[in-house]
Amino acid sequence: MFLVTAAEMAQLDRLASSEYMVPSIVLMENAGLRVLETIREHFQGRVANRRILVFCGKGNNGGDGLVIARHLKNQGAEVKVFLLARPEDLRGDARTNLEIYRKMGGRLYPLLDESHLQRVDIALLYADLVVDAIYGTGFKGAAMGLAAAVINMINKSHREVVAVDLPSGLEADTGRIFGPCVQA
Repeated sequence: MFLVTAAEMAQLDRLASSEYMVPSIVLMENAGLRVLETIREHFQGRVANRRILVFCGKGNNGGDGLVIARHLKNQGAEVKVFLLARPEDLRGDARTNLEIYRKMGGRLYPLLDESHLQRVDIALLYADLVVDAIYGTGFKGAAMGLAAAVINMINKSHREVVAVDLPSGLEADTGRIFGPCVQA
């Protein structure tokens, strides 16, 4: 197995786009599709009617989550996306994937303050699977505020979790945890 640091992975992404002319949105699509394969394997290829919650941050990891949500919805899963940001805060490819998901009628629930957490609590009761796309390889330090609360709720739910790249709350380069971390 070949391991790279977060900085090296970012450099590989840049090289794929600049040297090999692979658009960054294609890289995001491919990342989402690989996670989708794992989810489909988990359900023996049948995701239709499965209740799947996708928790997305505002960065590229969240964009990967939106790709996953779109494909799950297209395959008949009951998908709810919980966005830990205002939709207008998303940029670039993540924003593009948000708009695609919205235009296809995807269910989106921005989590902007603690009053929105009750919806998460109820959704977790009935979820077949949770997708963690909150933080990616650029995360450093400790999850705080609403993100920390959501991570704790996911962990307390004892639902199965698939993390995109790595569990939110875990530092990519060191493997260190300084606060709440998704148990995936």
